[in-house]
Amino acid sequence: TVDVTSFTYDGAEKVVVVEGENYTVTGTAKATDAGSYTATITPNAGFGWSDGTTGAVTVNWTIAKAVNAWTTEPSITLTEWTVGDAAGVLTAGVAKFGGVAVTINGEAFTQMPTDVGTYEVTYTVADSTNYTALTKTIAFTIKAASKIARVCISQISG
Repeated sequence: TVDVTSFTYDGAEKVVVVEGENYTVTGTAKATDAGSYTATITPNAGFGWSDGTTGAVTVNWTIAKAVNAWTTEPSITLTEWTVGDAAGVLTAGVAKFGGVAVTINGEAFTQMPTDVGTYEVTYTVADSTNYTALTKTIAFTIKAASKIARVCISQISG
C-alpha cells in the first residue's frame, strides 16, 4: 500500500515506493524535484497482493512546487541620506530556497550610487521548477548637500 502520493518540494528526496524482495519497481519511485511521477510495482513470480491479484500496480505521485519565503528579510539601513554622508547599507536577506540577486534601478548591484536622486533596490529570487519567486523593493533617496553662501563685506574708503 502506498500511503502518501503528494509531497511539497523541500530539497529532500521523496520516496513513494521502497524496493523489496518480492516485487519489482519500475518508473520513478523516488525524486527530489517538483513534478509528476509514475512508479509501477509488479509482484515477482509466485507472489501477489493481499487481495490475491498478481497484476502490476501503477502509482501516480507528485512533488508540488514550494511557496518560497524570506527567512531573513532584505533591508537597507537608511532610506535617505545626503551626498558625502555615510550611505545606507544593503542586506540581501535570505530566502528559504534559492539565491538572492540585488539590483539598483534595474542594474546589477556593484556599488552604492553616489549621485543625487531616488533609487530602488530590488532583491529577487528567481522562479524555478521547485519554488516560487520572491521580490522585495525598497526605495532610497540621496539628497544634495546644502550650499551655504558666504558673503564677505569689506569697507571701501575713498
